[in-house]
Amino acid sequence: MPLNRQMMTIVTRHADLIEGHNFPKCLEDLCAHVVCYEPVLERWKQEGFDSLTVRDNASVIDFPRRQLEPYIKHIYVSLKREQEQLLKKTQ
Repeated sequence: MPLNRQMMTIVTRHADLIEGHNFPKCLEDLCAHVVCYEPVLERWKQEGFDSLTVRDNASVIDFPRRQLEPYIKHIYVSLKREQEQLLKKTQ
């Protein structure tokens, strides 16, 4: 969860750097997953917590791994290309 929280913090603190007019669904789902998992973490602290009960261990929204990975790769490659073009112009 600490890494998930850190990802959400990075996304929310730097949302102004996201290209385009719409907030990407995979980033929205990432933030929603983290926020929805907070009550689960609180349940883990309560007496009677059952680690085998799905209700005690599940978030309402799954971590968007399948959507997030290709989005990040696409953005990274796109930014690297843009960086290369800008560097060529300065040489």
